[in-house]
Amino acid sequence: MSAPLHNANRTSHNCGKRARKRAGNAFTLIELVVTIAISAIVVSTFALSLHQGAMNLKQQRALRCAMFLSDDLMMEIRSKSYADTQTPTTFGPEEALPRANYDDVDDYDGFSETPPTTIEGAPLTTFPGYTRRVAVDNVLPDNLNALTPEPNGSTTVKRITIVVSSADVVVSNMSAATQYEP
Repeated sequence: MSAPLHNANRTSHNCGKRARKRAGNAFTLIELVVTIAISAIVVSTFALSLHQGAMNLKQQRALRCAMFLSDDLMMEIRSKSYADTQTPTTFGPEEALPRANYDDVDDYDGFSETPPTTIEGAPLTTFPGYTRRVAVDNVLPDNLNALTPEPNGSTTVKRITIVVSSADVVVSNMSAATQYEP
């Protein structure tokens, strides 16, 4: 009778070894929690970098659009006569004329538009939310930051400043125009 009892003890003893051996190969709860925490950190870091990259692309696109709008308007202004062609000369637009009738650089002083338009007045529909503003000032030839007291654009240098803005970006474009013929 002692022999069968001995075999029963051996069997129960072997079952315990197998159970411990199986538990050693499996994940413990601590290992599982640590793995999930590390995975969450990696995924959140990756998501944050994707978001930052998308925001950078949006900012770059807005900057390119604003620079295009600024350069386009500056080329239009610089294509006009330096001096007023009408007598008596007035600084700024002679009347409330459409932009297509502006004939000299200082006619653009105080010009502002939202949304941007072509010179004929057609809206540029690909640039919603942008505003363009222009300031033209008489400045001293040796100091473009010093306004001159000379009336009605009788100086040889005019400073043209264009500011293009949207919700995402503000771009300022400055040029000094000297007496020239377009």
